[in-house]
Amino acid sequence: MNKAILCLLLLSVSLKTIGQDVIDNQYSVFRILTGQDTTTFIVVGNQDELKKRKPLLIFRQGSMPIPLFGRYQRGTAAIIFPFKVKDYLNQYHIVAIAKPGVALMADSATMARTVETRDPRFSSQKYLDHNYLDFYVNQTNQVINYLVKQPFVDKAKVAICGGSEGYPIAIKVAATNRKVTHLIGFSGLLEGRWQAQLRETRERANLGEYT
Repeated sequence: MNKAILCLLLLSVSLKTIGQDVIDNQYSVFRILTGQDTTTFIVVGNQDELKKRKPLLIFRQGSMPIPLFGRYQRGTAAIIFPFKVKDYLNQYHIVAIAKPGVALMADSATMARTVETRDPRFSSQKYLDHNYLDFYVNQTNQVINYLVKQPFVDKAKVAICGGSEGYPIAIKVAATNRKVTHLIGFSGLLEGRWQAQLRETRERANLGEYT
Protein backbone atom coordinates (compact mmCIF):
# COMPACT_ATOMS: atom_id res chain seq x y z
CA MET A 1 0.00 0.00 0.00
CA ASN A 2 1.24 3.50 -0.83
CA LYS A 3 2.76 5.11 2.29
CA ALA A 4 0.86 8.36 1.74
CA ILE A 5 -2.48 6.51 1.59
CA LEU A 6 -1.57 4.51 4.69
CA CYS A 7 -0.76 7.69 6.61
CA LEU A 8 -4.11 9.20 5.61
CA LEU A 9 -5.95 6.09 6.74
CA LEU A 10 -4.17 6.11 10.10
CA LEU A 11 -4.95 9.80 10.52
CA SER A 12 -8.64 9.25 9.79
CA VAL A 13 -8.78 6.46 12.37
CA SER A 14 -7.12 8.62 15.04
CA LEU A 15 -9.54 11.46 14.36
CA LYS A 16 -12.47 9.11 14.89
CA THR A 17 -11.26 8.46 18.40
CA ILE A 18 -12.22 12.01 19.34
CA GLY A 19 -15.92 12.75 19.71
CA GLN A 20 -17.22 16.30 19.99
CA ASP A 21 -20.58 18.01 20.40
CA VAL A 22 -21.89 21.28 21.81
CA ILE A 23 -24.25 21.83 24.76
CA ASP A 24 -26.57 24.84 24.65
CA ASN A 25 -24.24 26.51 22.14
CA GLN A 26 -21.98 27.33 25.11
CA TYR A 27 -19.83 24.30 25.88
CA SER A 28 -17.87 22.09 23.49
CA VAL A 29 -17.69 18.50 24.72
CA PHE A 30 -14.72 16.32 23.77
CA ARG A 31 -14.20 12.59 24.31
CA ILE A 32 -10.81 10.93 24.07
CA LEU A 33 -10.91 7.16 23.62
CA THR A 34 -8.01 5.19 25.09
CA GLY A 35 -8.50 1.45 24.88
CA GLN A 36 -11.77 0.78 26.70
CA ASP A 37 -11.68 4.05 28.66
CA THR A 38 -13.14 7.41 27.69
CA THR A 39 -11.98 10.75 29.03
CA THR A 40 -14.68 13.40 28.70
CA PHE A 41 -13.93 17.09 29.07
CA ILE A 42 -15.42 20.42 28.09
CA VAL A 43 -14.00 23.59 26.63
CA VAL A 44 -16.16 26.60 27.41
CA GLY A 45 -17.42 28.06 24.15
CA ASN A 46 -19.02 26.95 20.90
CA GLN A 47 -17.42 26.20 17.53
CA ASP A 48 -16.90 29.89 16.82
CA GLU A 49 -15.03 30.27 20.11
CA LEU A 50 -12.76 27.40 19.13
CA LYS A 51 -11.61 29.38 16.10
CA LYS A 52 -9.87 31.82 18.44
CA ARG A 53 -6.32 31.00 19.49
CA LYS A 54 -5.95 31.44 23.25
CA PRO A 55 -3.96 29.99 26.17
CA LEU A 56 -5.39 27.18 28.30
CA LEU A 57 -6.84 27.28 31.80
CA ILE A 58 -7.61 23.77 33.05
CA PHE A 59 -9.68 23.52 36.22
CA ARG A 60 -9.77 20.43 38.44
CA GLN A 61 -12.79 20.42 40.72
CA GLY A 62 -13.15 19.20 44.28
CA SER A 63 -14.26 15.85 45.62
CA MET A 64 -17.57 14.01 45.30
CA PRO A 65 -19.00 12.49 42.09
CA ILE A 66 -20.67 15.64 40.80
CA PRO A 67 -21.64 16.07 37.11
CA LEU A 68 -20.19 18.95 35.11
CA PHE A 69 -23.65 20.24 34.21
CA GLY A 70 -26.91 20.83 36.01
CA ARG A 71 -30.33 21.21 34.40
CA TYR A 72 -32.49 23.96 35.87
CA GLN A 73 -35.74 25.62 34.89
CA ARG A 74 -33.77 28.49 33.41
CA GLY A 75 -31.53 26.18 31.37
CA THR A 76 -28.31 24.21 31.54
CA ALA A 77 -25.28 25.45 33.46
CA ALA A 78 -21.77 24.23 34.22
CA ILE A 79 -21.85 23.87 37.99
CA ILE A 80 -18.26 22.96 38.90
CA PHE A 81 -16.55 26.33 38.36
CA PRO A 82 -16.04 28.37 41.58
CA PHE A 83 -15.39 31.54 39.56
CA LYS A 84 -17.20 33.54 36.90
CA VAL A 85 -16.10 31.92 33.68
CA LYS A 86 -17.10 34.92 31.57
CA ASP A 87 -14.53 37.08 33.38
CA TYR A 88 -11.71 35.00 31.88
CA LEU A 89 -13.18 33.77 28.61
CA ASN A 90 -11.52 36.47 26.51
CA GLN A 91 -8.12 35.46 27.88
CA TYR A 92 -8.31 31.66 28.02
CA HIS A 93 -9.89 28.53 26.68
CA ILE A 94 -11.33 27.21 29.95
CA VAL A 95 -11.42 23.45 30.44
CA ALA A 96 -13.06 21.11 32.96
CA ILE A 97 -12.69 17.33 33.04
CA ALA A 98 -15.50 14.94 33.95
CA LYS A 99 -14.87 12.36 36.64
CA PRO A 100 -14.90 8.70 35.56
CA GLY A 101 -18.20 6.87 35.78
CA VAL A 102 -20.14 10.05 36.56
CA ALA A 103 -23.02 11.36 34.45
CA LEU A 104 -22.10 14.44 32.44
CA MET A 105 -25.40 16.13 33.28
CA ALA A 106 -28.21 15.80 35.83
CA ASP A 107 -31.23 17.77 36.94
CA SER A 108 -30.92 19.80 40.13
CA ALA A 109 -33.36 17.65 42.12
CA THR A 110 -31.41 14.48 41.36
CA MET A 111 -28.11 16.07 42.36
CA ALA A 112 -29.60 17.21 45.65
CA ARG A 113 -30.32 13.57 46.50
CA THR A 114 -26.98 12.20 45.31
CA VAL A 115 -25.09 12.10 48.61
CA GLU A 116 -28.04 10.77 50.64
CA THR A 117 -29.16 8.07 48.23
CA ARG A 118 -25.77 7.13 46.68
CA ASP A 119 -27.39 7.21 43.26
CA PRO A 120 -25.32 4.79 41.09
CA ARG A 121 -25.47 7.23 38.19
CA PHE A 122 -22.98 9.32 40.16
CA SER A 123 -21.23 7.05 42.66
CA SER A 124 -20.73 4.18 40.23
CA GLN A 125 -18.26 1.33 40.61
CA LYS A 126 -16.16 2.86 37.85
CA TYR A 127 -15.95 6.09 39.83
CA LEU A 128 -14.99 4.23 43.00
CA ASP A 129 -12.32 2.23 41.17
CA HIS A 130 -10.71 5.32 39.63
CA ASN A 131 -11.15 7.88 42.40
CA TYR A 132 -7.47 8.34 43.29
CA LEU A 133 -4.74 10.91 42.70
CA ASP A 134 -2.60 9.24 40.03
CA PHE A 135 -5.62 8.45 37.85
CA TYR A 136 -6.71 12.09 37.88
CA VAL A 137 -3.16 13.27 37.18
CA ASN A 138 -2.83 10.93 34.19
CA GLN A 139 -6.29 11.95 32.99
CA THR A 140 -5.38 15.64 33.17
CA ASN A 141 -2.07 15.13 31.40
CA GLN A 142 -3.89 13.26 28.64
CA VAL A 143 -6.22 16.22 28.10
CA ILE A 144 -3.38 18.75 28.15
CA ASN A 145 -1.27 16.73 25.72
CA TYR A 146 -4.22 16.52 23.35
CA LEU A 147 -5.23 20.17 23.56
CA VAL A 148 -1.78 21.71 23.04
CA LYS A 149 -1.75 20.06 19.60
CA GLN A 150 -4.96 21.84 18.55
CA PRO A 151 -4.78 24.99 16.39
CA PHE A 152 -7.03 26.98 18.74
CA VAL A 153 -4.61 26.63 21.68
CA ASP A 154 -1.68 28.94 22.40
CA LYS A 155 0.58 26.48 24.16
CA ALA A 156 2.93 29.23 25.34
CA LYS A 157 0.68 29.54 28.41
CA VAL A 158 -0.98 26.50 29.98
CA ALA A 159 -2.39 27.12 33.45
CA ILE A 160 -3.67 24.41 35.78
CA CYS A 161 -6.00 25.40 38.63
CA GLY A 162 -7.18 23.07 41.38
CA GLY A 163 -9.32 23.52 44.46
CA SER A 164 -10.01 21.16 47.35
CA GLU A 165 -9.45 17.64 45.96
CA GLY A 166 -8.23 19.29 42.77
CA TYR A 167 -5.43 21.01 44.70
CA PRO A 168 -3.02 18.03 44.88
CA ILE A 169 -4.01 17.03 41.35
CA ALA A 170 -2.98 20.44 40.01
CA ILE A 171 0.29 20.35 41.95
CA LYS A 172 1.29 16.93 40.64
CA VAL A 173 0.26 17.77 37.07
CA ALA A 174 2.40 20.92 37.19
CA ALA A 175 5.30 18.84 38.52
CA THR A 176 5.03 16.11 35.88
CA ASN A 177 3.96 17.92 32.71
CA ARG A 178 6.46 20.37 31.21
CA LYS A 179 3.75 21.90 29.07
CA VAL A 180 2.21 23.48 32.19
CA THR A 181 3.50 27.02 32.72
CA HIS A 182 1.33 28.30 35.58
CA LEU A 183 -0.15 26.73 38.72
CA ILE A 184 -3.07 27.95 40.84
CA GLY A 185 -4.09 26.10 44.00
CA PHE A 186 -6.62 26.97 46.69
CA SER A 187 -8.55 25.46 49.60
CA GLY A 188 -6.44 22.35 49.47
CA LEU A 189 -5.39 19.47 51.65
CA LEU A 190 -2.65 17.30 50.24
CA GLU A 191 -4.04 14.30 52.10
CA GLY A 192 -7.49 14.49 50.47
CA ARG A 193 -11.04 14.54 51.85
CA TRP A 194 -11.25 10.97 53.15
CA GLN A 195 -7.78 10.94 54.70
CA ALA A 196 -8.58 14.22 56.45
CA GLN A 197 -11.81 12.79 57.84
CA LEU A 198 -9.99 9.67 59.08
CA ARG A 199 -7.33 11.80 60.75
CA GLU A 200 -9.97 13.96 62.44
CA THR A 201 -11.85 10.87 63.66
CA ARG A 202 -8.66 9.38 65.13
CA GLU A 203 -7.79 12.65 66.84
CA ARG A 204 -11.24 12.87 68.40
CA ALA A 205 -10.97 9.23 69.50
CA ASN A 206 -7.63 10.00 71.15
CA LEU A 207 -9.28 12.88 73.00
CA GLY A 208 -11.97 10.53 74.30
CA GLU A 209 -14.79 12.01 72.24
CA TYR A 210 -15.36 8.60 70.65
CA THR A 211 -15.31 5.20 72.35
